[in-house]
Amino acid sequence: MAFHKSNLCSFGEGLRADTNGYVPEANDGPWDFAIDHGTGRTHDEDGELTEYGEWWEEEGFPEWRDAAVEATRQSTEALGRWQRENA
Repeated sequence: MAFHKSNLCSFGEGLRADTNGYVPEANDGPWDFAIDHGTGRTHDEDGELTEYGEWWEEEGFPEWRDAAVEATRQSTEALGRWQRENA
């Protein structure tokens, strides 16, 4: 389940997030987020996936999500170090 990047205070500032500030986690799916796809349309007028939408679902989103998961791990570790050093 996604979390808001503000949960990590300043350690969450650089995390990949959707337009509302939510960061994906390992089990999240491509349609759970408010993503600005620019001019790329993910669905056609009948609600079917476009070629871009198929790419987003199969390749784009997993890459985006996995990078966010790794960045979250690093941010969480940095926050933990900071907490230990400043306790």
